[in-house]
Amino acid sequence: MQIGNRIFPYPVLNRDEFLSDYVAGAIFRLEFDVGEDGIPFIENGEVIFKNLHYTLEDDSLAELVKEGKVRGAFIVECSASVYRKRFDISNIPTDLHISACELNGNVVASCYLYAVESIPDFKSAGFVPEYTGYSFEIDKFDILAVDDGFKFKVELDPTEDDKVASIFTVVKKENEDDVMTYANNEKSIVIHLPSAIYEAYDNIKMKKEYNNIAFAILAIPVLASCLEEVYTECSSDTMEELLEAHPWFRAVCVSYKNRTGKELLYEDFVSANKLELAQMVLNSASCNGLKDFGDMLLGSVEESGDDDE
Repeated sequence: MQIGNRIFPYPVLNRDEFLSDYVAGAIFRLEFDVGEDGIPFIENGEVIFKNLHYTLEDDSLAELVKEGKVRGAFIVECSASVYRKRFDISNIPTDLHISACELNGNVVASCYLYAVESIPDFKSAGFVPEYTGYSFEIDKFDILAVDDGFKFKVELDPTEDDKVASIFTVVKKENEDDVMTYANNEKSIVIHLPSAIYEAYDNIKMKKEYNNIAFAILAIPVLASCLEEVYTECSSDTMEELLEAHPWFRAVCVSYKNRTGKELLYEDFVSANKLELAQMVLNSASCNGLKDFGDMLLGSVEESGDDDE
């Protein structure tokens, strides 16, 4: 949430000194580690805000934080993926992981301190001279410090999406039942969905924030079954035969290397738990899908609670 040059009826500590109502010695600053390209680290399909925290230098505000009357909020927004979420933040560094598919495009990160209860007599020695000697009545949820943060861009490697397309084809079934089926073909794995279910899938597949949920429901169990079939039917001890019989298996090998940094050897494939391998190939979608769904439900509850305030 970008505060910009919004005017408040009370003094606000802003990282931008031209917008701040505090003297130069007072500081509020959002901080986290970045890579050589100046943006957060992107690893294994996740955007990682490493050592995420804020720096606060104002005795009055620091005391309110200590008393639990003021808290920090970290806001991450991506208009391209319609993503907006608030996270708790403090002056203690921590790592925050967000699925990269949820932040594909221009991202805005910001931070602020807000009141969690009414503060009837708010004052600070850090106020600029115009406010010296004055006190202010602060309402619950009022913003007291701001760092509009910065903007960066997340550009996913297109091969990450290509690997899914290289493995699966989703089609509509002719008969109307309520069972998903699949065919382990040579070039791709074909998932057959009932007509009504296919329409639902077709609507959500364009929204990247739902990818993990869709993969967890459809792709993970099907891929695990197909990997088990490939293992059962193979009569050689070479990876070349598997790749020749099932070209889609090459995408599995590529994803395995991206996640582990090493080639998928035949003996590794034979000994691997096929369900666990399927999850690795598809960005741990079983766990991430549940997490994303839980976050969506929690977000809905929080928004409903905010409306009730």
